Amino acid sequence: MIGGGLSLDQSPPFFSSGRFFLTAPLFIVLAGFILLFKDISLVRSNPEVVTLVHLFTLGVFSMIMFGAIQQMLPVLAGAQLPKANLISKISHILLVVGTLLFAFGFMVEMTPFVMYTAATLLLLAFILVLGGSAYAILSVEKSSPTVKAMSLALIAGLITSVLGFWMMQNYVGEYDNVHGSIMFVHMVVGIFGFAGILIIGVTFKIIPMFYVAPGFKNFCKGWVANLIVLGISMWAMFTMIWPSLQWIAILVLTTFFTAFSTTIILKLNKRRRPISDITVWYWRIAGVSLFVGMFVIMINGWVDADLDVYVVALIGGGFLLSILTGMLYKIVPFLVWFHLNAKGHFEIPTMREMLDKKMSNAQFIFHILSLVLLMLGVTFPLALKAAGLAFVVSGLLIFLNLMKAVRVYNTLKDVEVPDLMASFEMPPAPTKEA
Repeated sequence: MIGGGLSLDQSPPFFSSGRFFLTAPLFIVLAGFILLFKDISLVRSNPEVVTLVHLFTLGVFSMIMFGAIQQMLPVLAGAQLPKANLISKISHILLVVGTLLFAFGFMVEMTPFVMYTAATLLLLAFILVLGGSAYAILSVEKSSPTVKAMSLALIAGLITSVLGFWMMQNYVGEYDNVHGSIMFVHMVVGIFGFAGILIIGVTFKIIPMFYVAPGFKNFCKGWVANLIVLGISMWAMFTMIWPSLQWIAILVLTTFFTAFSTTIILKLNKRRRPISDITVWYWRIAGVSLFVGMFVIMINGWVDADLDVYVVALIGGGFLLSILTGMLYKIVPFLVWFHLNAKGHFEIPTMREMLDKKMSNAQFIFHILSLVLLMLGVTFPLALKAAGLAFVVSGLLIFLNLMKAVRVYNTLKDVEVPDLMASFEMPPAPTKEA
């Protein structure tokens, strides 16, 4: 055990989570190519827009969160996924193939076979990882705020996947009258329930651990996730039954996410080791984007303008993508260091040395540029092409930088380490000659 209840001795094999972390940047590249080479109208129902959104939500966000869940569940909760390595391999294939088929269906050929297959593969991937994780958590005797938040996020993720499965079946037939409402609930539960609550729960550990920042107050750790669930439940209920009362749920949800965004910034400003790296800036951008995004959501229904693209760019890109990218830059080098250290290696590059600082800084610039250009694309369609190029470069830089850390692991993992204790063995006791 190290640092506040972390059971690193139960960490799964490196590539159990690593395969998810290394795949996610490639979907950023794919999304960038679609923006770059397709003429896209930023309308919510546009097939290209639906494809782009899900390349990020499935191929990037869910991909990273699946890896994080499988890595952090045994470490933070002491709960081991049954057949963890096998589930990792199967769910990774299901998620990759399902996401690619989803994109193919919307962009090229929306046939029943393609859509049903994509929906089934994606649902199975979510059930394997999230259902298996929920089952594992049931065996945990001592819970914590992070474990409770992860449990709520798992439930939200399963609900999101079931609603997504239902809508995928709906796309190849006649739209039901409730399709629009279900789609809205699917988005709210997925973004704020699955991704939002999971990130909040993990943040309780990551901010104090990696940045030596003050811990979160007991009220925040004990109540915020539950209150967010309340806000999501109210929003879903009002959407389906009393749309005119949605503003109440929006006010509840945005209040607590705004408070969380402010807390992130304050904690980082009070960290006891004020050494700055690019991941600190990712967290800061995430906090600011979440704060502004909540404000845009609150006024979206009251102004005579369509602000959906700004909400997606701020919440999806500025908040979620920023935090998850920052996590990749911390978690992957840490896992390389930990697994090599566990094998007995002592001369290992530091976590900072495993990544290229100049490449990280350049990628951060392209990340910010892609989001700004995406928002400018509402007014200037040509900006979407530039945003696509920025996403391509950003995704490639993330992948190449992470591979630099992975090469350290691959180079040293099979190298035999001499047994240092052998040099301290006591010589045999002298025998008395007859």
